[in-house]
Amino acid sequence: MQGGLSAAIVERELVGGECSYGACMPTKALLRSAAALRAARQMPGEREAVTSGLDAAAVLSRRDSFASHGKDDGQVGASMIRFGYGS
Repeated sequence: MQGGLSAAIVERELVGGECSYGACMPTKALLRSAAALRAARQMPGEREAVTSGLDAAAVLSRRDSFASHGKDDGQVGASMIRFGYGS
């Protein structure tokens, strides 16, 4: 922090809001996997390479990586103090 001062954020929920962890970004990550497979199946020369469907575990793992696995540690440059989150 500037001038040798420090700051702390007191937060009950994840910093970044619903979009980052439970709505927009995770949903788009899920939908993108299906869209990419569908596009490959429609493209001559690519459709022949598609030999199976989506791997659900891999798709869900990709979604979780987009949502930082539910961790918001890197969202702010200050100390985080949790107020009742996860209890």
